[in-house]
Amino acid sequence: MSNQRITILGNGSWSSALAKLLNDNGHPINWWMRSAEALHHLKTKGHNPHYLSMVEYNVDNIVFYENMAEAVQAADLVVIGIPLHLLQMLCKFCLKIVF
Repeated sequence: MSNQRITILGNGSWSSALAKLLNDNGHPINWWMRSAEALHHLKTKGHNPHYLSMVEYNVDNIVFYENMAEAVQAADLVVIGIPLHLLQMLCKFCLKIVF
């Protein structure tokens, strides 16, 4: 198990699969998603209602964020799992946070 805090940005299939892999291997993760509804569902029900919906997560080892800046600032490592057409906007946003 690692003590590094990993932040995952996004809640699509790729982000959900990576979160599951990290979660099952004992890594503490931060998880930001744009949809407050999906975030609340995952936090209370333990699964993503839209992607890989049969997969269950140990939510005790996940910190959920509605604020992307807070999730990024709380991370040692950031994994971007959002659609490509949003990547440029996200990178500019992250640069403002870090620098």
